[in-house]
Amino acid sequence: MFDVIIIGAGPAGASAARILMEEKKVLLLDEYYRIGGRLIGQLYEDNNGEVWNGYEKAETLSDVLHHPNLTIKLSTSVTNIEKPQEYYHINTTSGNFKSKYLLVCAGAQELTPAILGSTLPGVMTVGAAQVLTNVQRVAPGNKGAIIGINVLSSAILSELHMANIEVKVMSLPPHNEVNTNDANPQNVFKKLLNISHMAPSYIIKLGTKLLKTIPQIQPLAFKFIPRKGIKLFNTSVHLKKTVVSINGKEKVESITLKNIDKHGNIISNKEEVIPVDFVCLSGGLTPLSELLGLLNVSFTYIESLGGFIPLHNDAMQTEINNLYIAGNITGIEGAMVAMKQGEIAAYQILERFDKVALTQKELLQERREATIQFHECIEEGRDYISNLWESSRTN
Repeated sequence: MFDVIIIGAGPAGASAARILMEEKKVLLLDEYYRIGGRLIGQLYEDNNGEVWNGYEKAETLSDVLHHPNLTIKLSTSVTNIEKPQEYYHINTTSGNFKSKYLLVCAGAQELTPAILGSTLPGVMTVGAAQVLTNVQRVAPGNKGAIIGINVLSSAILSELHMANIEVKVMSLPPHNEVNTNDANPQNVFKKLLNISHMAPSYIIKLGTKLLKTIPQIQPLAFKFIPRKGIKLFNTSVHLKKTVVSINGKEKVESITLKNIDKHGNIISNKEEVIPVDFVCLSGGLTPLSELLGLLNVSFTYIESLGGFIPLHNDAMQTEINNLYIAGNITGIEGAMVAMKQGEIAAYQILERFDKVALTQKELLQERREATIQFHECIEEGRDYISNLWESSRTN
């Protein structure tokens, strides 16, 4: 019997465990074999020019998680959650457990575009390439391509560049029923303005900042993007071409591109074949919230937060008694925001409300200063879920 069970040992779950273990009997679960979640593979240059090393931050978090009150079970999957009465019953591949409080920090999952040839050996998600490169120190290949242009794939492109891994092309997926948003060039162009600070030159940074400030001129700016693409970290980034297929007999050998219009429709049968030996797919991230469906939690779809979000308040409480959430399950943001959310949930469980209020202010500051913003209008999305929570309390 535990006081608190935490599902997910990423930045949110590990941060919560660090606080809770001082006063509560805690069980920390994760399906991965080490603590850190998505922190483990992250590596990028911060606004001040310093390299942000998620692997080191994960190690720091892991090193402090030692206490008689804390039990950690890694390589453990949760198979069922029930709350017949007062206590939560958690079934896992390492046994069955009970607790009064449950904190779910399940994180996010990658989405991938649908494209011909995606089952060939050598095709992987950008997240897999990130872990191979930054954690396992194994190059995903000699010469690759990224299909899907978004904040996540752009950030990982910079990481592959830092590791001297050649990426020839980053381009859009084909326009079809699955890839509706990811294959719209103008829509993708607008979203890329959220990472304008990562541009390789000062002139591009200044220009994209202006475009973000004056959205009315964005359609005109899009027209001037060359058909041959623009260079980013020595990679040709194509907003006016699409990858129609990944080619190869027994493994990836090449990709085929065709020209598209501003809506993503193919406008020419002329093909361009580029030899590559690995391909990374990226459709962005979405909250991994299936476990909460077992408890009949209410959800709402908020595009600026990445998908379906469990109803919760700013103290990380859900509508179900003693059920808390933190991290990317509440919406797609950076690791530092997730860590603050984990701290808030822990302090709320401990009823240390002064620390809750202080950490909430720190979270808002962290959100404003975040190096990478996965979506625009995040604050509006947070306000929407907050208002929805207040409305549900008064009805």
